[in-house]
Amino acid sequence: MKQITLRIAAIRELLDGILDAVTLLERAALFSSIRFLIEDLCRDEDPGSYPREKAYKLNAHIGAILSFDQDYGMRPASHITAATVELSSLESGLLQRYR
Repeated sequence: MKQITLRIAAIRELLDGILDAVTLLERAALFSSIRFLIEDLCRDEDPGSYPREKAYKLNAHIGAILSFDQDYGMRPASHITAATVELSSLESGLLQRYR
């Protein structure tokens, strides 16, 4: 369970500085790092599980913030808020499973 907490904390820290990423290299590094951490957290989850659903939505918001996906008419600040909510939901789902 400690690994879940550590990885979620790392994702939160990366999200805190996400708007500071300007160059393609910076944005790609953040995008890849966050996606890797999310995938690692969900590797044992069933494809249709609650954590996987939250991970999918979190990835979509991260992609939109960093201009690797469409923005769906939302501003970056709204995507950050939504990503934070999805991350909290993902954390709750994973922690419940492993209690």
